Amino acid sequence: YNSTTIEMFLPDIKGLSEHFIYGNDDIFPMESTVAEDYFTDDGNPKVSFGWAKPKPDAKQFWKVCHKMYTDLVTTMGVKIDNDNNFLVPTHSLTPIVKTQAKEARKILSKTLPNLITNFRTDTNYNQYIYSEYAYLTGKTPLKGSNRTVKYVSLDKKSVNLVMKIIKEARDQELILNDTEATIFSYWHVMSHHINKCFLNKFPTQSKYEKINGVIK
Repeated sequence: YNSTTIEMFLPDIKGLSEHFIYGNDDIFPMESTVAEDYFTDDGNPKVSFGWAKPKPDAKQFWKVCHKMYTDLVTTMGVKIDNDNNFLVPTHSLTPIVKTQAKEARKILSKTLPNLITNFRTDTNYNQYIYSEYAYLTGKTPLKGSNRTVKYVSLDKKSVNLVMKIIKEARDQELILNDTEATIFSYWHVMSHHINKCFLNKFPTQSKYEKINGVIK
């Protein structure tokens, strides 16, 4: 039931490429991309970051990012000078190098087993640990990627905005994130309109889409 626990085992997927892109279920590719949007010429991930300050009333995601970054910095013995700020990767499609992900897990092997749980908590790691490791080892440039990402918090008022964004498709990625403001009693109405918009925009199904539980 805990996607962050599943993410800790991504590098173990049989047949997984050395270079792969991971995305949560609220991320939608909207425009064409190329490998250079996600990886440098020497094969390292391009990840966009932001800096945040720790707050006692921070939401779970921010607490997790703070803990991961602090644990990595401490374990790796990295010297940082950022006024107690911590690194937060942008919520978007995440390019990952399998070897680097396994290295990050190995470095945190003493603490990681205790942080894998059935249900999500403030102490779990998540897949952004791989991006933070790549940055702290000097493999990922701080400037990140130039690809365009549009983020929208899903609520009753944002449906028309989402439909407009899908029709125009000006960005390479669209993030439709549910938050505390999302009214799930209205969800069937929102999803109906949004799905219809997606089908009009992309009428040809991908060969990877499931129909009645079976991939075409």
